[in-house]
Amino acid sequence: MNLALLAAEFAPSQLRAVASTDDEGRGVVRLVGAPGAAVRLAGLLAGLVDGDDGAL
Repeated sequence: MNLALLAAEFAPSQLRAVASTDDEGRGVVRLVGAPGAAVRLAGLLAGLVDGDDGAL
């Protein structure tokens, strides 16, 4: 996940994936970072679904 974020030009100080577990001990990956970076990532993901290459 972190390699994909780097490829999308997110600096680790902006957004990074962190391995963790939930309350029941199952593995999860949490995204940690600045709110603006999360909004940018949401736009990129929405663009993949909408077909506009991630434009906000």
